[in-house]
Amino acid sequence: MNPESIPPFEQLPADQLKELHRRHLRGAFVRSGASMGMWTFALVALISGTINPYQFIGISASILFLIFMNPPILIVLKYITGRFTYEYFSVFINQLEIIGYTAIIYFTGGIQASYLTLLYAALIAYVGVVAPRRHSFIVASLCIATFGLMVGLVYFGFIPHHSCPKTGLE
Repeated sequence: MNPESIPPFEQLPADQLKELHRRHLRGAFVRSGASMGMWTFALVALISGTINPYQFIGISASILFLIFMNPPILIVLKYITGRFTYEYFSVFINQLEIIGYTAIIYFTGGIQASYLTLLYAALIAYVGVVAPRRHSFIVASLCIATFGLMVGLVYFGFIPHHSCPKTGLE
């Protein structure tokens, strides 16, 4: 059954709900595994002196957020049965993930760490494979807005700027 052929407020069939939950469970494992990989790189960067302990603590907190957001999300998804609600909750999950990735970029060096926006590209590509086509565009827009908000908050002094210890760039 094609998900787009179901009217927006109709309840999803049980077999489709099971498949959607399985996809989100797989996404949670991918998110957690990738987060642990990023934390390992952050630990190596801390040991090599590329980042300072404050940045490492911020990155670690962001990683913990990305990992520990999974259990409550999966529990909530068990109780969602409507197509409309499921779609919007999926976008909400993506927004939480984007916030976590943006926090990692921020603590790594903010605009100086813009090379890490590849995290967004990986997320958009993953969403493009497992979700309806329009979700990729929504997620890309959310990535742009969240990164732009972070840059604006740093620029206007609402959140502190992090400089790279090795380069001393401000």
